[in-house]
Amino acid sequence: MLLWIVASDTVLSKNFRSNCLFSCPRRLQRAKNIRTFIAASLSRVFVGNSVGSTANGTHGTNIHPGMVVHLEEEETQHLRARRIEENQVLEVFDGSGYVGRAILLGYSKGSRRSAEILVQSWAMKEEEQLVKLTVGVGLPKAKRGDWLMEKLSEIGVDTVIPIHYERTNSEPYERDRKQRWQKICISACKQCCRNRLMKIEEEQSFQNILSKQQVYKHWDQVYVASMEATRPMILPPVKSTSILALIGPEGGLTPQEEKIASDVGAHFIKLNRYTLRVETAAIVLASQIFSFSDNISY
Repeated sequence: MLLWIVASDTVLSKNFRSNCLFSCPRRLQRAKNIRTFIAASLSRVFVGNSVGSTANGTHGTNIHPGMVVHLEEEETQHLRARRIEENQVLEVFDGSGYVGRAILLGYSKGSRRSAEILVQSWAMKEEEQLVKLTVGVGLPKAKRGDWLMEKLSEIGVDTVIPIHYERTNSEPYERDRKQRWQKICISACKQCCRNRLMKIEEEQSFQNILSKQQVYKHWDQVYVASMEATRPMILPPVKSTSILALIGPEGGLTPQEEKIASDVGAHFIKLNRYTLRVETAAIVLASQIFSFSDNISY
């Protein structure tokens, strides 16, 4: 991934400009003018759970240029795995839409399980889809659920709600799974350059999430993936700003659940002539909704 950096006298110190050049590919070391655009591959670091030396936390605007941030052990290990050295430039984000640049000051002596970075710039940079898509899904088992969370995060889904259907046949929902998924979402954001973390809600019953009060309060449209539907996966331009996409369990929805969805005006969509796995159906439906949205922000 290539990122563009504009270096100027007012932003970068002389020492920092020198270090920045040495962190770039060799051909860039021959650049005659520091004010030219520098193409560099920057490691992304999550600072949402880190602690700054001048504040209690680092979410949102608590971070500011000039702050020294102490990274958590996992982020430090990430830097070590990438062989990031002192004075190299990093891209930092906190998962709420804020992103900036920082310099690695160094690792702690001995165990080297922590690192300090100096924040150089920090600002809101919103590049999310204007369509806020919530995916309600009957979770598949084990690693398939991990893969699902990773991919939904990468394509830009705003929120995932695990749903317990009548035919749900998966492992009991546990809080430690949610913690693992949150770590997976952080890694996905690093990879795809997303600045806002996907939200993962607590498990809900199908009846609760599709109560009329819930639906009318939170979503403009509801789409349900169904093998029995006659409507193909060809949508008109999506103009809604808040959409709920539902994917049932492997056994499908019961007649009672289909009636509940119909009562709130849900659109039943047939994704494919073949029977898809839960995680495949979720990716297909979410991708199609984004593709037919006419207000995606690039």
